[in-house]
Amino acid sequence: MKYRPYRSYKPSGIDWLGDVPEHWQVMRLKRKLRIVNGGTPPSHDEACWDGDIRWVTPDDLGRLNGKRISAGARTISSKGLLNSGAQLVPPSSIVLSTRAPIGHVAIAGAQLCTNQGCRALVLEGGISDNYTYYCLLASRVALQASGRGTTFLELSAIALGAHPLPIPPIPEQHAITEYLDEHCDKLDLLIAKKRGLIEKLREKRSALISQTVTRGLPPEAARAAGLNPLPNLKPSGVEWIGDIPEHWQLLSIGRIASEIQTGPFGAQLHQRDYIDDGIPLINPIHLRDEGIVADDQDTVSEGTADRLARYQLNSGDIVFARRGDIGRCALVSDRESGWLCGTGSMIVRLGKGDPQYFARVFRSTGFAGRLELNAVGTTMLNLSPAIIGKMTVPLPPDTEQHSITAFIDLEVGKIDRLIQRVEQAIARLSEYRTALITAAVTGKIDVREAVSAGAPAALAAEG
Repeated sequence: MKYRPYRSYKPSGIDWLGDVPEHWQVMRLKRKLRIVNGGTPPSHDEACWDGDIRWVTPDDLGRLNGKRISAGARTISSKGLLNSGAQLVPPSSIVLSTRAPIGHVAIAGAQLCTNQGCRALVLEGGISDNYTYYCLLASRVALQASGRGTTFLELSAIALGAHPLPIPPIPEQHAITEYLDEHCDKLDLLIAKKRGLIEKLREKRSALISQTVTRGLPPEAARAAGLNPLPNLKPSGVEWIGDIPEHWQLLSIGRIASEIQTGPFGAQLHQRDYIDDGIPLINPIHLRDEGIVADDQDTVSEGTADRLARYQLNSGDIVFARRGDIGRCALVSDRESGWLCGTGSMIVRLGKGDPQYFARVFRSTGFAGRLELNAVGTTMLNLSPAIIGKMTVPLPPDTEQHSITAFIDLEVGKIDRLIQRVEQAIARLSEYRTALITAAVTGKIDVREAVSAGAPAALAAEG
């Protein structure tokens, strides 16, 4: 569908708005909306929590699917409300995250309050809740640019109140929001379907890896590799493994590894040991399926690296997250050799077997799930060398390990390329959605006479 502009425009004097329709107003947010701050009750006082008052945080907004929020993950009591800076706001108020991060937005579906990471905007006439919601979505970048702070950016109440909003007449606001609701719903449905497809592809990838490292190659791939396509199976006695080819072994990781050790204790590292652009210290946050991704913050001096030399990584080591994301692991390449294992990580150094093969075994759904179940701890789950050492894994002959690794890489690569294409399609749809919202609420297109039936041409093309 081709959209027409309005007949006449005037300069708004605002970069993100540009020219606006001549009959529109541009007003500071505080002239149309009352800003209400949030707060958090004392965490140690149990009487302040788990009451009947809805309490919303930036995390709740970030997890939201849709534009209305009626409750957060936690509630507070009347005492909690009295002992915090939180204030109740009515339904149809706008809830905006103003730090960590700035710009999550939703419409209150019920009476609620927020923590200090959000501010609520109470309507005071002349602007609709739905239109305000779309306006704030369209101006997210401008809101983020108004944030200030050193530790984290925060949008102050003063800066928020000064934020300019384009204000069409109320009937026009309704026309814009009806139009955007219709077309955004269609875009959201398409995006949801594509995300569902990605989830299915990821499940297929996990199933392929788990099946191959426990049963061996599929018949056709086995023939191509010169292996028995239909080997006899035997029970492994291990639930996550199931039956395995008769000629495979079952061994504990303790018998396969030459060394299993945790990273240094926290007392062995001090703030003075950290420098910019030093030797990377690898913690769970740096572990990815595709390898290790270091950053320039967790790096230490050469003197510290020498002192902690026993925690040095070698090519072919497998580094595990021993806390946090239990079981996440990555294979150390030549590039990372000489880096250090961090406090939250653990090194498994193999004495036999192909590290490439075992990296895939360790990433299989069954192994990772069993590892998490075996982790211990009260406040935080942890892995120890003993827990990993007792885990049983299948061990094919060396040549078969290499064939399995090559097959998995080939097939997973195909799936990953499909996932990438779907992610690119989602990105295009999301960009189009943002552009459509911005064009409508800034008056670049006149949607008042738009035919509501049928999706935009660009939407049809993405489908």
